[in-house]
Amino acid sequence: MPVMDGEMIFTADLVREITLPLRIIPVKASIDGDATTSSGTVTLPWGMPNGISGKDLLLIDDILDTGSTLNHLKKLLLQEGGRSVRTCILLRKESSRHLQADYLGFEIPNRFVIGYGMDYAGLYRNLTCIGILNQETSREVT
Repeated sequence: MPVMDGEMIFTADLVREITLPLRIIPVKASIDGDATTSSGTVTLPWGMPNGISGKDLLLIDDILDTGSTLNHLKKLLLQEGGRSVRTCILLRKESSRHLQADYLGFEIPNRFVIGYGMDYAGLYRNLTCIGILNQETSREVT
């Protein structure tokens, strides 16, 4: 269950490695705020996905920063009848070490990253690598 839009690329690579039968049910979660900071308010523009009742779910997200999106979605999915919800995160920021994920790719410094599906104001998702955004110029640095 990828949290659209950032983790599309990570999800595509991840599901190719999973040998169990699976269904991909995307959920779109938006967090109010500007391009680099979050207000913590989570909205679901597409609403809750259908077909989750009684299912074991894997919630896939690109980055664990404040935990707002992940915690909100996990709670909602369980309320909507999901049997279990596990989490798979590509990146977790140093400042978020206290936040848990069932499956974690990498820990990163507390920097704003772009590429491999992650964006700044809708840009840079198509970069094949993960880079640090230079916030003064809004351009990628490595």
